[in-house]
Amino acid sequence: MIEKGILPGHILGVTFTNKAAREMKERVNKLIPRRKADEAGKKAEGPTICTFHSLGARLLRQHIEVLGYKKNFVIYNESEQLAAVKKILSHISAKGEAIDPKVVLTFLSRHKNGVANSGAVSDESNAVLARHILARYESALRACNAIDFDDLLLLTLKLFEEHAEILKACREKYRYVMVDEYQDTNAAQFRLVQLLTQSHRNLCVVGDDDQSIYGWRGAEIANLLDLEKHYQEVKVVKLEQNYRSTNTILTGPKPCASTTFVCMTALAAVRMVLVAVILFEFDDLDLLIMLFQIEQVGESPRRASRKCSGRHHPPHRDCDATGSRVAPV
Repeated sequence: MIEKGILPGHILGVTFTNKAAREMKERVNKLIPRRKADEAGKKAEGPTICTFHSLGARLLRQHIEVLGYKKNFVIYNESEQLAAVKKILSHISAKGEAIDPKVVLTFLSRHKNGVANSGAVSDESNAVLARHILARYESALRACNAIDFDDLLLLTLKLFEEHAEILKACREKYRYVMVDEYQDTNAAQFRLVQLLTQSHRNLCVVGDDDQSIYGWRGAEIANLLDLEKHYQEVKVVKLEQNYRSTNTILTGPKPCASTTFVCMTALAAVRMVLVAVILFEFDDLDLLIMLFQIEQVGESPRRASRKCSGRHHPPHRDCDATGSRVAPV
């Protein structure tokens, strides 16, 4: 793109984790030529490569005052969010009533993002309670000039939808948009991408419908599967050569394909190392979520399996322990 004359500053690449964003930046910096300073000593702007939430934070730092916040807003972490929820619950809960603020906070996030209750994370009463205190929770944060992690996307959406001049400026700046792991985008992320690319239509996404396992936290696989409905001019390029996994890994999920996927992508492996594949099966979404959280803090699937009652075969380091994908493609 840059070799064809596109200014690096007009390119936006977004992904989901800080680690992925860092790795992408490192690779891009090795690929593009070193930017020279102009006569004023100012270096030419490079591509913007970040997570969705980092992009939101960047835009809100510039424009949040039009939404009634101050530019020095703070982003609450989980403990600060829990403190706010506990304070609200202390005023409305009956004496001796046991309410888990973490569960309520989970439902607050789900409700703010429009995620339907699966019935597996907690009971309906907690979902109703979360909806009931949502206005108080948002007022409490606003009184402290604070926002939470979800607001980084939701307030950015509000910026775009209510202030056309800001959206226009962002479209001018980010003329070429690329999205990694598109199958994991939720409704807010899809809408952000749609608004940014609505006029110039310069969008490139990478995704794998076989790796969409985050529906429980709002990811919508339809964003990938229905891409051609929203961008009729899209060109689909299938990447069916796998350089990371062996055929044993790639064919491992097929036994559970009938209950997990509508179809499986045909992939050809380059590596020919023999490994064993282990499939995990969970009846309860709570167990799967707990396992995901355990892995996030660095515990191995082997250790995590002892904490869950899911049926499984002995775990292996190449298995992601979810039963829906044994190795990233």
